Amino acid sequence: MRQSSHATSGARFAAGAIMAVLAACTDRQPSPASQSSSPAPAGPQVAASNETSAAPGSDAPPRAALPLSRPLPPDARPLACGLGGFERDITRDKLVAVFGANNVSDMRNEEEGFGSIVLFAHDPRRALEIRFAPAPAGDQGRIPESVEVSDPDSIWVLNGRLRIGDSLETAEQYNGGTFALFGSVSTSWQGGAMDNPDCAYWVNLSEPGPAIDARDYRSDDPALRARRPSIVRFGFTWIAN
Repeated sequence: MRQSSHATSGARFAAGAIMAVLAACTDRQPSPASQSSSPAPAGPQVAASNETSAAPGSDAPPRAALPLSRPLPPDARPLACGLGGFERDITRDKLVAVFGANNVSDMRNEEEGFGSIVLFAHDPRRALEIRFAPAPAGDQGRIPESVEVSDPDSIWVLNGRLRIGDSLETAEQYNGGTFALFGSVSTSWQGGAMDNPDCAYWVNLSEPGPAIDARDYRSDDPALRARRPSIVRFGFTWIAN
C-alpha cells in the first residue's frame, strides 16, 4: 500500500467494492466458524515453521505440514483481528499508544462518507489502512470496519501465513481446503483454518489478463486456476455482534 494509492479513486473504488461483496456474502453465506459459540482461539504468530492447525472450534487433528510459499522477511509482522492493536474496540488513541503518534495518519474521503487511519504512511512496506464508519445516531465516535494491506512488498502476514503475492493455491493450502469467492474476492473459507468467529479474513486476487468474471467460484475451479491469480490485497472485516 503505497501512500499515493490512498489518494486515487481507483483504489477507493476497489476497497468499496470489496466491502460490498463481503457484506452481501456475509448475509447469504455465513461461515460455520462465525456461528460457533466457542471462544475465539488465540491469535496467530508469524509462522516460523510450516505446521498448520485445525480450524477454530474443530475437533480435527492438526493438518499435515505445508511448505511456506517463500521465505518471510526478517521484519515480518502478523496481521490478525484481536491482536497487536487490532482489537474490535480500536480507536485512534489506542493506535497511538501501540504504534506511536508519528506513525498514525488521519485520512478522510468525503465522497464515500468514511474516514480512515493509515499506519506507517511514510513506509509503504509497513503501511496499512484501517477504515471507520460513522457511529449510529446518538452514539459518539466512529466504528472500525476493516483493515487493508496492498503494498506488493508489505511485511504484514495475514492470520500468520498469507502474504501479498501468494498464489491462489497457497491460500487454499493454508486454509486446509477449498474456499469460496465472488469474482476476485474471497467470501467464505468454508470452515477452514482462515475462518474466525470475530472477523472475516479476505483476499483479493488479480492476474495479468482481463479481470476475473463477477460470479461465484470455488478456489479449485479449473477456469480460475488457469489464470494463475495471486493475492494483491488482503485484510479483514470485523463481524458485527
